[in-house]
Formats: sequence, C-alpha cells, structure tokens
Amino acid sequence: TGETGFEQRLFSHSPSGREIDYEIAYGRSLWGGYVDFNAFYRTDPGHIDLMKDDIGAAIRFTVRK
Repeated sequence: TGETGFEQRLFSHSPSGREIDYEIAYGRSLWGGYVDFNAFYRTDPGHIDLMKDDIGAAIRFTVRK
C-alpha cells in the first residue's frame, strides 16, 4: 500500500531472573602428574528467568616433563 507507520515500544533492561553460580573444584598429585576436577551448576544463566539451568564438569590431567 506504500503507507509508512510509526510505533513506540517500551521494554525493560532489568534482568528477569537472578543468576546464581555454584562451583566445586578438587586437585591432587596422581601417577606422576596432577589431576584437577571441576563441576558447576548455574541457575537462570544470563539473569534470564526462562533459561534452563546450566550444569557442567571437567577433568584435567597434567604431566610435567
């Protein structure tokens, strides 16, 4: 139709959720090297209420020559 329109929209920049992080780590000497274990759990990632909770873990083994 060739019409031009104007619309005003307002939105909030304040977070909808509250991100809370839990983390646990452990490390020790093992088999001539060093092993680290790390695990985390995060609620409302990015402070967004609708985001699924985040869970992760990592294991690292280091050998020095």
